[in-house]
Amino acid sequence: MGDSGKALSFYERSLKIREEIGDKDGVAWTLAGLCAHYQKSGQAKEGIAFGERGLAVAEDIGSPERIFGAHAALGRAYAAMGKEMNN
Repeated sequence: MGDSGKALSFYERSLKIREEIGDKDGVAWTLAGLCAHYQKSGQAKEGIAFGERGLAVAEDIGSPERIFGAHAALGRAYAAMGKEMNN
């Protein structure tokens, strides 16, 4: 497993733990991280799904920082998806 695989494993474990303990702020942060991870791995479409989930959680808890983070991650993922489609 390369660094990308290790990162994904840590994100997934983090998300599971944060969901189990009810840490919605952490869930939003982790979902934005997963969005960015998939985008950087050339899988922007998959990343967008995580980013949308993260944005919904961030809006639900009313966290401006997490809303910003989700929008930023989604913006990068949509831009990457456009590049992927043009290749």
